[in-house]
Amino acid sequence: MIAVAKQGRLVGHAVTITRIIKAPQARVFAAWIDPKQMAEWWGLKTFTNPVFELNVRPGGTYRIVMRSPDGVDYPLKGVYREVVEPELIVMTMKLSEHPDAWHDMLEPGRDKSKGRPRSIRSAP
Repeated sequence: MIAVAKQGRLVGHAVTITRIIKAPQARVFAAWIDPKQMAEWWGLKTFTNPVFELNVRPGGTYRIVMRSPDGVDYPLKGVYREVVEPELIVMTMKLSEHPDAWHDMLEPGRDKSKGRPRSIRSAP
């Protein structure tokens, strides 16, 4: 598959990322709803995905754990807001369980006593 990125838009607390992928729509959709397929492409190439739990339906949840080559886990989770097969998936993404070092890279001067950085937010 070949992907072409378009610039994401920041609308409130939402980020929209668009990709044009040269593959049948049903195949691309399947790559987002099948945990086995999604684990093959999700995240950095040097990372593994030991946990991939998807309940793809409106109101359903997902949980993914990406593992770095040095064994650091980067968990994320979210809720599926909309699912229209084979054309649309709207989901939140919560990264609050990522290691502190990751959050420090995102907002280097943050006050750790106040918790997670303001720039990490789930969709409303």
